[in-house]
Formats: sequence, structure tokens, C-alpha cells
Amino acid sequence: MNAIASELVQLRSLRTRYALSGKPGAPTLMFCNSLMADMSMWNRVASHLDGDWRLLRYDMRGHGGSDAPPGDYTVADLALDAIDLLDYLQLSNVHLVGISLGGMVALQMAAHQPQRFASLTIGDTGTQLSAEARQAWDERSRQARAHGVQALADATLERWFTEGFPDRAPAVAQEVRHMLLSVRPEGYAGCAAAIRDLDIDDTPERIRLRTLFLHGRKDGAWPEAGARALAARLHAQLGFVEDAGHIPCIEQPSAYAGALRTFLEHGT
Repeated sequence: MNAIASELVQLRSLRTRYALSGKPGAPTLMFCNSLMADMSMWNRVASHLDGDWRLLRYDMRGHGGSDAPPGDYTVADLALDAIDLLDYLQLSNVHLVGISLGGMVALQMAAHQPQRFASLTIGDTGTQLSAEARQAWDERSRQARAHGVQALADATLERWFTEGFPDRAPAVAQEVRHMLLSVRPEGYAGCAAAIRDLDIDDTPERIRLRTLFLHGRKDGAWPEAGARALAARLHAQLGFVEDAGHIPCIEQPSAYAGALRTFLEHGT
């Protein structure tokens, strides 16, 4: 993905890389990344929005330019990192956006510190995993520590997008693969453990923010039925990004940005 101007800041528990761009003085959107992604996963969406909002992107711990502390992480750890960044930047009334692991982190923040946020947009995410899925994530965490991330990157690229996407958009697919391979094994393993141990099923009923559940129509990781059920629990507006899999902000950035813009401007 294309590089953007960023800064590295020491927060309470680690150094975090972030970028704040867009329209000065405008409301702020904070974007939370998926596993194996750095802040550049949002670049194509940002190009549609930065004329009207301030955009805060950051690298989750273990990814990009942020530190990768040893050991397993939790969703609560990842949420506190993001809250620390908001404190450092003295930002409030933020519109929170997250996909996949970033959606889990956003749910955690919105449930426990709702006063900081103006709205919530999540998708391609959930609040709990089956025993089979937990076992798979445990194996991925172990594999990253033992053998690195290359084999995991190949499987992730396949899971993220609809069939044939690398052939339709080879340059984008190559950029994404480079991003996947850049994650440090310890960072992948720590965040995979956070997904493995996911336990935030009490959060949807606690959230009172205006919410959009924006989901890739062809997401195989979190199928449509699960998206509908979670959106209903959140009393969220439900939208689907057509011809998109697990990471619609990369596969269909214009459609994703358009739906997000409509929600932010009109709430419908």
C-alpha cells in the first residue's frame, strides 16, 4: 500500500505509529485494522473521505511501525492501546470504524468508553468463536512463532477476498501480500491469541451509539447470517458491500467509503 506521513509516539505500554490527515477542524474518524494489516489498509477508503473529515489511522501492536511486545494479547489490551492514542491526541467525539479484529477492538471501546465516540461502524467481525475456530486460531498463533508468517500470509490473502480478486486486481493483491508478509511473527501470534480468546459477547447490548454494520456480502469468515444477527443485537443499520469478501475496504473501497459517508452524513 502507498506510504503515508506518520509519527511514532511513546504511549503508556508501547510505541505506536499513527497518521492524522484530512480536513483540519473536521470531525475525526478513527480506523481500526484487521490482523496482519497496517494502517495502509484504509488508504483507498481515505482517498474518498479526507476532504471532509480528519482521519486517524494507526498500527495495532505487533503491526507496521508499532511495537510488538512478547506474549499473548487480548482484545482489551488492543482497545486500551487505542484509547491511549486518543488520550495522547486529545481527541473526543470520534467516529469509530473497524473491520475484522479491528471491529472487535471497536466493540470493546464502544462498550466500555462510549462517551468518547459519536458513532460506530463495524463489519466482518463477531463477538465469540466456536470451539473449532478457537483451535484454528491457537494453531495459527503457534505456527507464527515456530515458522514465521509466510504460509499464513498466503492463506490469509485467499480468505480476505472473493475468488479471482488477485487476477482482477494484481497490483493491489501484490501490495496486500507485501503488507501481510511485513507483520512480525510475535505480533501475529499475540493478536491471533486475542481472537482465539475472544469473549465480548456481552458488549452488543451495552452499546447505545448510532451504529452501522457494514459487511462484505461474500465474507466467508463471518457469513451473512451472523452479520444480520449481530446487527440486530446492536440495533444497527445493516449494509452490505457487494462483490466483496472479508476486507471490503480494500476490495471495494469506493462502495465502502460511499456507504460510510452516507451513514455519517445522514444516518440512513
